[in-house]
Amino acid sequence: MNSWWAVLRHALRDYGADRCSEGAAALSYHAIFAIPPVLMLVLLAMGVFVSQATIQSFLQTQPAAVMGPQQAAAIGTMLQHAQRPDVGRPVTAAIGVGALVRS
Repeated sequence: MNSWWAVLRHALRDYGADRCSEGAAALSYHAIFAIPPVLMLVLLAMGVFVSQATIQSFLQTQPAAVMGPQQAAAIGTMLQHAQRPDVGRPVTAAIGVGALVRS
């Protein structure tokens, strides 16, 4: 019993010394703020080569396979509301690049 306690104490001490929690928090922070601008730029680039209907269909079917039909429906609703004729591609590209540089 004493050896298990020593192993647990040693593991917790090493975990604290490695600062794993800080590394995980930093990784999460950068993922949250870096992935959306990259995704925006990828979708913008895809829009040059592929039709909008194909991209929208892909974005609705792939999440359904992973997350389920309710989340896919929510993503479909977001995509419908995201189609704004007053926001052009240069503005989208500038926002994506600016957010990527900022993160």
